[in-house]
Amino acid sequence: MDTRSKKKHLLATRSGKVAVVVWCMLLATVACNRETQERSARQKFSVTKTPEGIVVASPDGSLRIAGNEKTAHIKIKSDETGEVEMHYQQESLAPGFPADIPIYKPAVVKMSQCFQGRNAIATLSTSDNMSKVAQFYRDNLSEKGFTVGEEVTLRDLILLQGTKDDSKLNISLRQHQNDTVINLALTEQKAQP
Repeated sequence: MDTRSKKKHLLATRSGKVAVVVWCMLLATVACNRETQERSARQKFSVTKTPEGIVVASPDGSLRIAGNEKTAHIKIKSDETGEVEMHYQQESLAPGFPADIPIYKPAVVKMSQCFQGRNAIATLSTSDNMSKVAQFYRDNLSEKGFTVGEEVTLRDLILLQGTKDDSKLNISLRQHQNDTVINLALTEQKAQP
């Protein structure tokens, strides 16, 4: 093959490759345009935009996720585990947050979650010092029916614990700049069969 033939062959090969790439891009664009697509039987989840955020759901109802930047609700159903729910909330307590967890009132709720029965976590922040917040929890745990457990105090950290029936509440207080960060974690211990 002479030089001129090689150039024509190379140009034709490149043009063919470019055409294939453009064609693939065009097909991908059409395939991704959901407005022109009909629902396929193979589509696994539906995604719906609502005034409250986005809802993702499975066709059989076994999974539903709804939320936005500040809230989320997840529900999973299965034959093996039954129904599992989780609520997440920023800047306030999540729906279903256990009422017997003492909440330090001058504090601001940063986030909270509750899931599977009485399991819950929350992060709060206050400008009050750690020792004042720790005293609040020492006093209020027993008022809410918890037995006050171990306490560990380090320089910038206080750990408190309370137990009630089959639940354990762990509280950590940490100094962060000029604030006290309060982390609450309630776990429910399931009885072994």
